[in-house]
Amino acid sequence: MNIIIAGMTCSGKTTLSRTINEEFPNSTIICEDDYMKDRVNIPVRRNYYLMDLPSAYYLDEFSSDAEKLLEEGFILYPKYDVANNRRLSKEKVKTKGQFNIFEGLHAIDALKDLRDSLKIFIDTPPSTCLERRIRRDKSLYGTNEDEIRKYFEEVIMSIYKTHIQEQRCQADVIIEKKGDAKCLLKKLQTFY
Repeated sequence: MNIIIAGMTCSGKTTLSRTINEEFPNSTIICEDDYMKDRVNIPVRRNYYLMDLPSAYYLDEFSSDAEKLLEEGFILYPKYDVANNRRLSKEKVKTKGQFNIFEGLHAIDALKDLRDSLKIFIDTPPSTCLERRIRRDKSLYGTNEDEIRKYFEEVIMSIYKTHIQEQRCQADVIIEKKGDAKCLLKKLQTFY
């Protein structure tokens, strides 16, 4: 079975993916973030990198790798170097699992034609996503909180409303609170 997880930045996509993978160890996670373009190829507006836009990712490659994983049973997987904002070569092998988990901001849109897929949208409140983003960006990049808040309000929220939130309508399951994820794991037991 294929599981596609989308949602806002810092909504819990990676956490849910890892939780499913821990519960069902024969799972494979393919993360859209590893298909991000190098910083020099990411659109810029008013001195802000628009890293949440679909055009900041190699979504065609993300989609074709998903198809190839299902057809051939494995792919050579890229890795993104977050610290230096550049993509590394495709050397890591990912093999098909009982559950193939595809997660990312635009995962539902990018993989809308993927067969046998359960589409999940994580609908975490933006205020929670912002607080998580502040913790992450301060720790990872050393960015100050005021800059993160400004970027979130001026860039991320706009992109969320125009490119990410619409995937909610395409989802089979919407996760709004922690209890929803626990229910999902119980339902997945029937497929395992």
